[in-house]
Amino acid sequence: MQPDESEIALLRRLVRRLEMVAQPVKFDVARTPDERQAIYAQRCETVIARNWAQANEFPDQMERDEYDGRSVHVRGLLGKTLVASGRIVLPESGRPLPVEAKYGMEPNVGHVEIGRTIVAVNGRSRRHQVFAGLMGQCLHEVLDREYFHIVACASRQLLRIYRRMGLEVTILNGAAEVWGEQRYPVKIDLVTSAKGMLEKFPLQSEM
Repeated sequence: MQPDESEIALLRRLVRRLEMVAQPVKFDVARTPDERQAIYAQRCETVIARNWAQANEFPDQMERDEYDGRSVHVRGLLGKTLVASGRIVLPESGRPLPVEAKYGMEPNVGHVEIGRTIVAVNGRSRRHQVFAGLMGQCLHEVLDREYFHIVACASRQLLRIYRRMGLEVTILNGAAEVWGEQRYPVKIDLVTSAKGMLEKFPLQSEM
């Protein structure tokens, strides 16, 4: 079911709110090859640091896959330093999203997938605010393309973070191993999540 005009307005309000709570980190879309390569390098550093993969698996020191070419790559900058990034995989007819392919789910061209979300070490002093800002920019890009249904792949730890942030998350299937961890395919209810996140991330003037 598509959200109505008032619900879309609520989602837009949430995007603006998350942009403000994440300041001074600024978010946008990586548009040039160099900007995208910086994100791939950050992803590589992250998976190696978390022991999800070995360095010799990335001879060019970049983590990327066949889905990156059809994706929107979101980044968070503190000054000129990359401190956060994420990927929105857009649907294509006849081609499943990563989570659909991994868990044997029926492809749905009305779904987009948010994944590869990273908050770098130098952004973690306010990691929940920065992560919220990253999700806000992802939501902005999703809404601009008129998609309203988000799926993702989440570990138990990430599920707890999502729910602490006010996201309404439904587990769609059993867990499978992804990056050395048991992870679940999930769907995020945007409208219910907007209400919960607005409560979790009030502005100082509203407190």
